[in-house]
Amino acid sequence: MKDYNATLLQDEKRYEMKKQFTLERTYDAYVTIEIIERNNRYYAVVDRNLDDLWEEDDEYECWIDKPDNLMTEENRTEEEYDAIIETFREYIMANGVKYARKCTCCSKGMNEGYFADYEYFCSDDCLYTEFPPTIWAKVTEENEDNYYWTEWEDENDYQYVLFNNQTIEI
Repeated sequence: MKDYNATLLQDEKRYEMKKQFTLERTYDAYVTIEIIERNNRYYAVVDRNLDDLWEEDDEYECWIDKPDNLMTEENRTEEEYDAIIETFREYIMANGVKYARKCTCCSKGMNEGYFADYEYFCSDDCLYTEFPPTIWAKVTEENEDNYYWTEWEDENDYQYVLFNNQTIEI
């Protein structure tokens, strides 16, 4: 017959040994984010895959808050939140119409128009709200470096994108 106390003591030692030699495992997590549109709303579908052992999907709504703030629902980590916002920004850039400037008067995007001392006007009508024709003629004559018509053609000039009927600063 075995001694009960000896068996109990032996089990306690085994437990202590297990505690001493517990190894931690670091898992490789892969996250894929895809933006989808459903019923005129945008969602970030987040697929998490840990070492091909465990897969989890979540979906977070994304939207544009005024003025020009890209937003998403709260999620697990700040890093993942930032990745969703960046993916949403890339989606908007790929699917929107890019503009170099935004009209000071009507807020429409523009790739050509009037430059008037760091204000921008997309048309004669918008320009004349601030500079009636006689005043415009005078200021352009006196300072042609700061008052003129121009076209922005370089992609590096793009500062705005029209997406979902909103002009957003990028």
